[in-house]
Amino acid sequence: MKRILTLLAVALLATSCGRSREEILLTYPNGQPRLVVIVKGKDDKKVRVGEKLFYENGEVRAQKHFSGNEETPSGTWEYHYMDGKIFAKGNFNKDHVFGTEWRFYNPDGSELYAGHADSLKVVEMTENQMPGTVYYYSADSIRVFQFFEDFTLRSTGTIRNKLLDGRWKYFYPNGTLQLEALYIEGKENGLYCSYRESGIPYFRGMYINGVRAGRWEFYDDQGNLSGTKNFDE
Repeated sequence: MKRILTLLAVALLATSCGRSREEILLTYPNGQPRLVVIVKGKDDKKVRVGEKLFYENGEVRAQKHFSGNEETPSGTWEYHYMDGKIFAKGNFNKDHVFGTEWRFYNPDGSELYAGHADSLKVVEMTENQMPGTVYYYSADSIRVFQFFEDFTLRSTGTIRNKLLDGRWKYFYPNGTLQLEALYIEGKENGLYCSYRESGIPYFRGMYINGVRAGRWEFYDDQGNLSGTKNFDE
């Protein structure tokens, strides 16, 4: 009987050690969890197999899974907007490069990038471990999206042969367009426009092969034309 009880205790201990459990590591001033880790094992054999990050309003900010002590990405990872809606979702296995098979979404649930891509990759993470720079690969180009910490778009454009190519747009944190430029093989070509955070333009003009050309216009903070310069003279 003692042998049976001992075997039962060992089995229960092994089962409990194999189960994952959540531990709160960080909290907000209001007491809400900020970082919760998912662990298996006990004491010096404890292994982190996942974590959850929360916004201060209690909504999940991110959910991650890991494999082993090296905390290799594993399983499904998710990032969410502050209202709980999905922002990004990806799956990992041992053959995946970090960021492969990610999908990104706008706040209304539509895909962030409607074009076709052979693959997606998160190539840069922010200090808070959120997607910062995302590449959408196609046969001859890479569509780039860069984000601020709150997921608002920082810049977007296309890279071909490691050079900026096509229309690029840069934004302020409030979402206002900051700069719009057209590139051909890494050089500015065509209309080049710069804007204030209020949306009022700073200046606009033309580039030809990376050199300013023609008549450029400059504006004051009220949007009134304050001066011009002809770069062909």
